[in-house]
Parts: sequence; C-alpha cells; structure tokens
Amino acid sequence: MSTLRVLLLTICGAVATLGSAPGEAAYDFLVADYGSNQVLRYDSSGNFLGVFASVYRPTTVYADAAGNVYVGSYHTNGTSQFLRFDINGNLTKTYATNTGWIGGAIVDANGVVYASDNQQNKVYYFKPDDSSGVLPLGSQSLTTPMGMALDSQDRLYVATNGHILRWDADRLNVVSVVQNPRLNSVAIVKVGSAEAIRAARNDSATSGYFLGWDIDGNWTGPYVETQGVPQWMNSMLIPDLTNPSSFLLVGSTGIVHYDISVFPYVKTPFIPIGSGGLTAPYGITQLVPEPGSLAVMAAGLAGMAGFFRRRNA
Repeated sequence: MSTLRVLLLTICGAVATLGSAPGEAAYDFLVADYGSNQVLRYDSSGNFLGVFASVYRPTTVYADAAGNVYVGSYHTNGTSQFLRFDINGNLTKTYATNTGWIGGAIVDANGVVYASDNQQNKVYYFKPDDSSGVLPLGSQSLTTPMGMALDSQDRLYVATNGHILRWDADRLNVVSVVQNPRLNSVAIVKVGSAEAIRAARNDSATSGYFLGWDIDGNWTGPYVETQGVPQWMNSMLIPDLTNPSSFLLVGSTGIVHYDISVFPYVKTPFIPIGSGGLTAPYGITQLVPEPGSLAVMAAGLAGMAGFFRRRNA
C-alpha cells in the first residue's frame, strides 16, 4: 500500500493464531475503514487494538518510515481531503481539501509525498518545503489511478486502468511499463537478486487476479485468480518484500492473506469483517520502518511477523 498494495483476501474458518519467530519484530497494522469513518489499529496477528483516528470515509492509508500516517478522506469529488497524522493518531497536516477519491499514497526517499486521485485523474506531489503540484503525464494517459510503489532507484509506479505508469527518479519522464486492464494496486518485490512488479486486478465484484512482471514490464507470472473474494477498491500489501508469493488483499470480506507458493493457493482470514467494528475496509498499511524505495501502496508496503519470516536490515 504502503503499498504495500497493497493488497487479494479470504472467506475460510477461524483466524489462525500467529506467533513471531525468535528475534523477529512485530508491527501493527492500520486499516482505513470507509464504513465506520475510522482508521482502525490491529496487532501483527490481526487482533483489534483500538481506533487510531476518526476520519470521515477514509479511502486509503499509508505509514512512512518516520511514523507519519497519510489518509485520504472522501466527502464529494472536489471537496475531499488528504491528511497526515502522527504515530499517535493526532492530525499534523492537511495537504489538500479539494481532491476527489484518493486511491493511494506513498513517500519517496526525498520525503516527497504522493497521492493518486482516481476521480480527478491526477497524481499530486507535496514537497517538504510545502510546494506542491501534479506530476506530468507527457504523452501518457491516466484513468482512475489507485495504488503506488517505489523501486530501489526511487522510480515511482502508479496502477491505473489499462497501465502501470512509471516515473523516473526526477519525475520528469513517464512511460507505460505494463499494459493490463483494471489494475488497482502495484508493488515492487525482490525475486532473487532482482526487483519485480506485482499487481492486483479487479475484474468484477467477486473476482480478480494477482499478476507479475519483471522490472522492465516483461510478463513473468504468476497469474493467480482470486475468485470468491469481493475485490471492491482493493488495495494490496506484500508483507515480506523478500517473499513475493505471500500477500494481503483488501475486500468486502475483510483482510485476507494469500500464499501462492502452493497450488492452487492457500487463503487465510487475517482481519475479518466485524473485528473491531470493521465494515468496509479500503486500505491497509503497516507501522514498520522500511526504506521508502521498497514501500508498497495501498496501499501498503512491509514485513509481517507471524505469517512470514522477515529479513532484518
């Protein structure tokens, strides 16, 4: 989210009890719950901890390595807000009050904050010196942009209907690195010694796909159908960036963990609807220090003790 999408999820029985391996750090999750007008906090095992902040119709949430939390708040197109909170849930900054639906947020290595507006078809930037603007598109098109990610070269990726667009580190040049319909989340993961692109696609109210390309946009797979989990406005999170076969997806059944290292795949409920009053989750992030160049969007982006072994920096 966070990426990590971040975020594909499940409908199975009881929530598994998760434990951290010795020496691993456990980090909390934040979920933007549009239905309850709250950002909710859960521990690394998915147990409800409390309300992080009350936010009117939150549409996405992203935490950076400095402990700042960025939230989109939807009122109506042209009157919505993009907000920043501290680690304790206190509002510290209002970046914009005239946005549409903020579908993703992320912060790059220079501290520049980005937000995708899927109603006004823009990607905003907000610099530390308080200057702001809209990223140039050149000859590219941008339709309903959602999740965002950054690679190790600080290049910015945005999932949009029909494309994954990539801006160079200077944000002046942009190319369509992937062509695929209905993409709404993107993540950059490590596969061996190389980076790769992963994305989630929404095909209908009850089906979607998890897809993969190399860092240059060449198709590599996997191609995993996530049928059976409603995919509304889904936001993907890949908790362990060294394990691209494991990820979380946001849907109308809650937050679900997928493991696609086995065939066909294993789905496990992580945060089901009802937990902590969760009603309509639209984004997830993890409160974990991670290099900005490996953050996910959608929202989300990080390492999850309990489900995965985490590589220590």
